[in-house]
Amino acid sequence: MEYLFRLAYRLHRNTADAEDLVQELLAKVYVKRSELKKAHQAKMWLSKVMYHLFIDGIRKNALQASFHSPTDLNADDLASDNPGPDLIAHSDHTQQKIESAYLQLSPEHRAVLSMHDMEGYTLIELEQMLAIPLGTLKSRLHRARANMKRMLTEMRDQEISTASRNLPKSA
Repeated sequence: MEYLFRLAYRLHRNTADAEDLVQELLAKVYVKRSELKKAHQAKMWLSKVMYHLFIDGIRKNALQASFHSPTDLNADDLASDNPGPDLIAHSDHTQQKIESAYLQLSPEHRAVLSMHDMEGYTLIELEQMLAIPLGTLKSRLHRARANMKRMLTEMRDQEISTASRNLPKSA
């Protein structure tokens, strides 16, 4: 359950939508629980079903505009040993930039990036799970990474430009 929720959360980036996706998955899987018992790699099979439910939901409801940043993070979620306020602010700002760039990716790019780079699935496993040709997966992963890099670079350049305009002029 923890794995399923984590994957759903990475796809939706919203606790309520992730819970709904897991519930929908479990309702669909319950009917086919005998197949799940026979599955050699149940985790991969469940991930595949979840991915398809996620994409179907995106297509059906055109939900791209309704993805939100998580609001349920607390101080315990920060991975650091007693950081100072400046480190917390910098970390929060960096996390917000990454989150913003991630949410601007298409659902297909977010899914492949999450499942490969965050969950650790190989491209071969994803090819089997998602029934997407290997070349397409490689292309999506490359484009997702390139788009993330481009957006983060643009954000950094914009911050530098703004900061340089706010510097006091020397006489």
